[in-house]
Amino acid sequence: MSKLFKKADILLAAVLLILGMGGLFLPRALGGSGGSAVVRVDGKVYGTYSLSEDRTVEIVTEYGRNVVVIEDGKVRVSEADCPGGDCTRFAPAASSGSVILCLPHHLSVTVEGGEEGPDVVVR
Repeated sequence: MSKLFKKADILLAAVLLILGMGGLFLPRALGGSGGSAVVRVDGKVYGTYSLSEDRTVEIVTEYGRNVVVIEDGKVRVSEADCPGGDCTRFAPAASSGSVILCLPHHLSVTVEGGEEGPDVVVR
């Protein structure tokens, strides 16, 4: 009877493991998800911004003021003059389908395109 695992089996498993791990980190190393942040007020598109270009966008509407920051392929709300400022405590969003909400200002920031990510991020 031969050994349970041969050298070739172990080598094949190691190569597959390395390739699999590379697939997890390669998209981030090549510049992020490639998606965009879509800012809506009252459900209407206010602006669409690429996640690959760092920028700060000030959004002033009849409901109030928000500052949206895009950096390192992620989007977040850094400032809001609404009571509580809950939207500033959302984790930065980068995965397709991620949403940041500011209900008092009728504002939503949705990541569209790019990679699918986890359903929930808790920080």
